[in-house]
Amino acid sequence: MQKIRTYAKYLLSVGSFNAKKIEEVKDRSLENPDIPKNAYGIQFYEQPEIIAEDGILVGKEQNFSKITYFGDTIYSLEEFGEKFPEFKPLIPKWKEDGWVKVVITRCGNARFLEEGDKVLFTS
Repeated sequence: MQKIRTYAKYLLSVGSFNAKKIEEVKDRSLENPDIPKNAYGIQFYEQPEIIAEDGILVGKEQNFSKITYFGDTIYSLEEFGEKFPEFKPLIPKWKEDGWVKVVITRCGNARFLEEGDKVLFTS
């Protein structure tokens, strides 16, 4: 018998490091009251399981959602450079790499937004 499990991968800010926490969830709802306070984003995915006579076979992670960031402010690269002048020299390279927008998350870190990413405003 095959079962598809849904997981939330919480992107965490832990001091000066980034970490992740993975939990099985009922669905892809953002109404989960158990979102860790130090989470700056969330990504959902699915993983199939097959229950066999000799155990459980776990399949490959699949159907990844885009990332939803818990953010405060979205900036264009130009706005980001004006607000944070120390990053201005990096903006030409970021543009070359295809980045267009940056979000400042509720944890205070900056993340580039990829096409399809969302921001859930927290302030």
